[in-house]
Amino acid sequence: MSVRSVCLAAAAAVMMALGQGCTVTTTTGDFVDQYERCNASTDDCAAGFSCQNANTMVAGASGPGAFCTSSCSSSSQCPASADLLEGVCVVSNGTGQCYTACVAGSLACPSGETCVEVAGMMPYCVPGSGGGPVVTFAVYDTCSSGTDPCASGTTCVEANTMVAGQSAPGALCSLASGCTSSDDCPTAPTGLEGVCVIANSSGVCYSACAAGSLACPTGQTCVESAGMMPYCVPNGT
Repeated sequence: MSVRSVCLAAAAAVMMALGQGCTVTTTTGDFVDQYERCNASTDDCAAGFSCQNANTMVAGASGPGAFCTSSCSSSSQCPASADLLEGVCVVSNGTGQCYTACVAGSLACPSGETCVEVAGMMPYCVPGSGGGPVVTFAVYDTCSSGTDPCASGTTCVEANTMVAGQSAPGALCSLASGCTSSDDCPTAPTGLEGVCVIANSSGVCYSACAAGSLACPTGQTCVESAGMMPYCVPNGT
């Protein structure tokens, strides 16, 4: 058989295969490693990750940046980055997302991200740059419900008790799952114990304190109750 005949036969076989429903798959976006910036419309994230808007922002940004991440409730669920840096779980605004850990400065982060340093947490990279990062609030810090990002494992919840003379409770970064005893409550960044206060049919963890508001996070008052360890209550209105 001539070379020309062989070529024609091969071409015919290809055409027959295509006629029987074979398809060719192409991708138009880029492959993006875990924790890097991405475009949800065009980019493909590493296996196990998806392109999502971050649940925290850099100060001055009009909205959150998107990056390749996965859901979490603790940092043990977050894989290491492509650079083998640890994963950090950040729980904020009702969601938990994995971020990559970092050292100091944005140069330690993927392009277009900023290294956030938070008391009580490993620093991590947030999509966005310029103006400095939004502060992530440590466990038991005063916060604004629904808007402030809390430390890993906590979320901004309304206090179930109030400072005397106030008509509305404040909010603090505490366990979203609540508590049934103080054993459920994490230790404060200051090293003080967590105290479970059960009131109004719910249990909320607060930071223990000594005497006076200076022992409490900013915007909170040390409350002394008979039979209980003193604890810090967010000042409401």
